[in-house]
Amino acid sequence: EVNPFWTHQRKWNNGAHSVRFGHRYLSLHRMCSPDRKYDSYESSLLPQIGEWISFYRDTLVTKKDPHNINLVTFGYINEFNLDSQSFELSNHVNLNYNLGVHPECVDAIDRVNLAFNLVNTKMNINSTIKVAVGASSIVGKVKLTIEVYSSFVGMENFCYNDDILSKIKVLKDHARDTFFSFATAYLRDEVMGAEYDE
Repeated sequence: EVNPFWTHQRKWNNGAHSVRFGHRYLSLHRMCSPDRKYDSYESSLLPQIGEWISFYRDTLVTKKDPHNINLVTFGYINEFNLDSQSFELSNHVNLNYNLGVHPECVDAIDRVNLAFNLVNTKMNINSTIKVAVGASSIVGKVKLTIEVYSSFVGMENFCYNDDILSKIKVLKDHARDTFFSFATAYLRDEVMGAEYDE
């Protein structure tokens, strides 16, 4: 059996939304920026997700092939341009690291890439947190990228005829909660100005 892969991509709403689809593959994306802010899951993503799931169900599903789903993932990617002179990673995320390199060998960090794969056995959810620090396109700034993905894996007897949206909502809540538990209060309140109910 061939693993899922995407072959086509479509964008709409001036690139704010995009979809990738192909062999047993469907992914939807919402690109946000200061002038295209993320409102809420219900208004910014759910309508498009519902439409594409319905489209796939109506187009592909047959009695002979219910189109089983083996993996459902929901994730957030957040990018921040922060002052390079005062930047300290632990002020923004709940992560401490030390790099023991003599200052005669290096005088600045060019790039940091960290990845963590985590498991919530009670919920049967795997999570990934990726942190990248690197140069920003803005002078005097450093770019901090935080990716958080939550996934149901090894799903059995689950297909497009099942309640996919309820699974996605569970993952959306889990990814959100994981991000906000990883982000410091400073990142959440001062940098993002996000409203988050714990």
